[in-house]
Amino acid sequence: MFKLISEPRPLLYQLEIEVPDGLEFEQLEWQEIHITGAINKTKFNLRQTASDIDHLPVISKFCQDIRESQSKLLEHMWENPNFQTEWAGYTLEQLKLNTSTYCEACKDWPGFDTGIHLDNRKTVTAGMVFFNQGVIEEKSTTFYRDGNGNFPIMMPCAFGQGWYSANNPHSWHQGANNSNDIRYSIKFGHHLNMIY
Repeated sequence: MFKLISEPRPLLYQLEIEVPDGLEFEQLEWQEIHITGAINKTKFNLRQTASDIDHLPVISKFCQDIRESQSKLLEHMWENPNFQTEWAGYTLEQLKLNTSTYCEACKDWPGFDTGIHLDNRKTVTAGMVFFNQGVIEEKSTTFYRDGNGNFPIMMPCAFGQGWYSANNPHSWHQGANNSNDIRYSIKFGHHLNMIY
């Protein structure tokens, strides 16, 4: 399902994905997200998400396929010695047993901007695939070497393109929609299972 195209830097991959016809983005019940922290909430609140997709056959099957394919992506990530160092003390099988996958549709209105950030530490890996017509840099995610925006790497964001990354202290990134129309995407990845 996923095709890893290149590794612009360690533990960050550009990817392409086979996208089925007829994804039902317009039929999803979009929910506003609520965030905490220092991110610019006004711009971040221009994102809506939808995880209740089971009633829509095409997007539901697509997310199911993404979840099932993530095991192979995690295995590929594990082949990198840098990733194994970050998870020292775990085997690949232990990491799989202690994580779950997610798949969530996103609708980002013009003006959406996450600001430069790291994902929360519960996130092991994260990825996005975009559904933009054409390569529209204004809808891209950009990765940086640090929180000051040094050494930017703009990821591809045309239809069926995206990225996959380890979540670590070097995976600073910023997602934005600086265009005049909606940016549709699907977020996916592995989260640690936390017992409270």
